[in-house]
Amino acid sequence: MEKAFLFQTAKLIVFGRNKCEELGFYVKKLHAAKVAVVTDKGVVKAGILEKPIETLKSEGIKFTIFDEVVSEVPTETVLKCVDSLRDQQIDLIVGIGGGSSIDTAKLAALMLKHDGKIDDYVGADRVPGPVLPTIMLATTAGTGAEVTPNAIITDTTAKLKRGIVSRYILPEIAIIDPSLTDLLPSEVTAYTGMDAFIHALESYVSLNTSPLTDIIALEAIKLINQHLRIAVKNGSNKEARDNLALASMLGGMALTGAGTGGIHALAYPLGARFGIPHGMANAMMLIYVVKFNLPAAKEKFAQVANVMGKEIRGLSQRQATEKVVEAIQELVVEVGVPTKLQEFDVKRKDIPDLAKSASKVTRLLSNNPKRMTVKDIENIYNEAF
Repeated sequence: MEKAFLFQTAKLIVFGRNKCEELGFYVKKLHAAKVAVVTDKGVVKAGILEKPIETLKSEGIKFTIFDEVVSEVPTETVLKCVDSLRDQQIDLIVGIGGGSSIDTAKLAALMLKHDGKIDDYVGADRVPGPVLPTIMLATTAGTGAEVTPNAIITDTTAKLKRGIVSRYILPEIAIIDPSLTDLLPSEVTAYTGMDAFIHALESYVSLNTSPLTDIIALEAIKLINQHLRIAVKNGSNKEARDNLALASMLGGMALTGAGTGGIHALAYPLGARFGIPHGMANAMMLIYVVKFNLPAAKEKFAQVANVMGKEIRGLSQRQATEKVVEAIQELVVEVGVPTKLQEFDVKRKDIPDLAKSASKVTRLLSNNPKRMTVKDIENIYNEAF
């Protein structure tokens, strides 16, 4: 008999091109009188905000916009957002953007409803009750944050990333409109796509996996392997964009059920200390952590190789497992993401501190298929140098 498991995601998922034009309809469904739109200046400058805002106007919905979210969102940005909204009688938050905007929206919904400091809620299941309702529109095909109960922030003082995980911050509605990703630059397409790939891969080999997350994760891996190269080379390919948006959502659902592991744990300090975008930091750690984990999840890695198009019939288990390294290396090279720390001004002398920081991300390391010591983590960083 399979082990027991729980599964949770956004309460309603709306998927399809131009579905962002239905934002006003869904806001009205939630009986909101005034909403706050949380986003970043890049989204505004790209004109992505125009259609969602127009639908709010057409439905006569009052709104205000906070557009000061920054990448690898620090605690200070969340507090600035909350302070700007506190006296405006907001009763629904709309997050429009990548993971940083969506996570900021989740945390604003939390802090506008509950007293205390953000630190009070860091960890799993520490939010005491419901938060303001939220609707999320993803503008990248990467984090899958629109369907997860997670929000990640950067503590700039401690130079650490911290996670708040609670079913109460799950969005009421996730609108996944692939047309919002059509104008993403190739570099952003590459590293956000690799982020989604890693969500699915780590979920599939997680110690906390389930039959449901296995199905979801494998489908996401297959879709990204088939379509990421195409979208990087030709961003106007709508079929590729649609499938990557779907895969990103599936990756978010998989990680919600199974959890990510060592790749994310090692990527977090790179984002917090060196400002490396989350998806890129994950992609840099990918192949090195996979090699470390291979002995602990041979059958599953062989299946990943299989869905990535590698022929494994007739091979020994070791040979089949090693095919996954070949498949991942091909993907990484073809989409052009960096694979070496020194490309981001990381020095050898930084590695011991990076390893200590990564070793503290126990929420994620506990899911990793192979136990990682501080020395193991140092060795991986050195290999990636």
